[in-house]
Order: sequence, then C-alpha cells, then structure tokens
Amino acid sequence: MPSPVGVLYAAAVVVAFCHISDGSISRVAVPVKNGKCAYDGHLLSHNYALDRQSPCEKVICDTKQRVVYIGLCSPVANPENCEIRTREERYPYCCPQPYCGKP
Repeated sequence: MPSPVGVLYAAAVVVAFCHISDGSISRVAVPVKNGKCAYDGHLLSHNYALDRQSPCEKVICDTKQRVVYIGLCSPVANPENCEIRTREERYPYCCPQPYCGKP
C-alpha cells in the first residue's frame, strides 16, 4: 500500500501539470547524481520543474522515487483551411496550435 506522503506527492505532480496542459504525463526512471536527477544532459534538483523548448516538454524531478515526470503537449486537431504552428518558446508555449489566419 502506498504511503500517504507518496500519494500526496503524486497528487501534487498531477496538479502541477493539470493547469498547464491536458497532454500526457510520463514517468521515467533516471539515475540520481549528487542528489539530483540526471535527465538528458541536465541535473535537476528534487521537485525542480524544467520547461523545455526542444523537445517541448515539462520535466519534474523526484529524487526520492528516482524518476522524472514528463508533461507533453496535447494532441491538436487540424481544422479545415488551417495549419499547425509552433512557437520558439518554452513549454507550454511551444506546443502546436492550429492557425487559421485572420477572419
């Protein structure tokens, strides 16, 4: 049975992602070096959230569980006569969005 602290922490991670994106959240095991999560060339402190541009994702470190939680962009529908565009910014602003031009 999960500990109450573990359940609360998991809930906090979900809340951190919910207000930003309704995309998927992955949990990835990572090595911990000097008390920090080692992920894709970055060393992240416990509970640190890194908003990345490429790839467009939010990464949160959990050194106690030895994992990072990765929030990805939501899938986007492409309405007729529109195109999908991305911006050169950090997550969530880099997520693809439909652009339909000016009315």
